[in-house]
Amino acid sequence: MRLLGLAIVLSSLLVSLVPAAPAKDCVGNGPGKFTLRAVYIVSHHNGASYKPVQVMPVQTQPHLGWAIMTAATSGGSGKPFDYEILNNGVITAHINNQQYPRGTSVSVVNGSSPAFSVTQYPPMHATDYCLMKNPLDPGGPQFLAVNGRDDAWALCYNSTSGREDVVYAPASNSKMKQCEGVYLQVQVLPMD
Repeated sequence: MRLLGLAIVLSSLLVSLVPAAPAKDCVGNGPGKFTLRAVYIVSHHNGASYKPVQVMPVQTQPHLGWAIMTAATSGGSGKPFDYEILNNGVITAHINNQQYPRGTSVSVVNGSSPAFSVTQYPPMHATDYCLMKNPLDPGGPQFLAVNGRDDAWALCYNSTSGREDVVYAPASNSKMKQCEGVYLQVQVLPMD
């Protein structure tokens, strides 16, 4: 009986060490100003092939706020940011014609929405992000990736807020439901 229990534990350990998919090579650091759209991996039930994605403030405190990536057009605690910039693995979210406030990406956590610290003096940032070739159209717009994975994104219904939020590597938990796999496609904007 003890030997069987040990075999089960070792088998579970080996399965957990096998990655879901191999990481791919990043091809870019950033095209300048851009916005994102969630392109459904499998055709969406209502015929839509994508949804716009934005960085939206969701919690504010004096001198500090937080924002997340979402497909929602409302339900945040402030005006959504107008565009993003990727530089050295860090995404900053900006409002047109304003230097501050801006959102700075923090480390991406599996099963959570990408988070942004919104403050004039952001804390240390993580360098998790990069761009990858479009797997659906090699000559098409690039896709956003985290740690070499562009295929781990999903749009999930957040039962706490009622929003449809972007989630990286979704796991079953109490607040994220009805997840649909997406790629995050970069839509380059003209420079000012």
